[in-house]
Amino acid sequence: MSIAGIWHGEFKIEHPFLAGQRYKIKMPLSSLDFVCPVCKAQPQEKCTLNTGFPRFASHVERKWIAQDHNRKIELEEPPHSERK
Repeated sequence: MSIAGIWHGEFKIEHPFLAGQRYKIKMPLSSLDFVCPVCKAQPQEKCTLNTGFPRFASHVERKWIAQDHNRKIELEEPPHSERK
């Protein structure tokens, strides 16, 4: 473990630099990361109207699926205050 220094104005901040260390962070997913149950739009595609034109916003049901999934992720992760 080496110390890397960074100059910020008049102060030098030293912090440990861990080469090659990666952190796994579960990012919240957007509504576009799920298949729409109403219009069957695939992930990363916009929802469509009955006429086949894209909607300005996703269907509410698609947004609810994303919210439920993100709540499950929050419940699985322990709070940061439980560090040793």
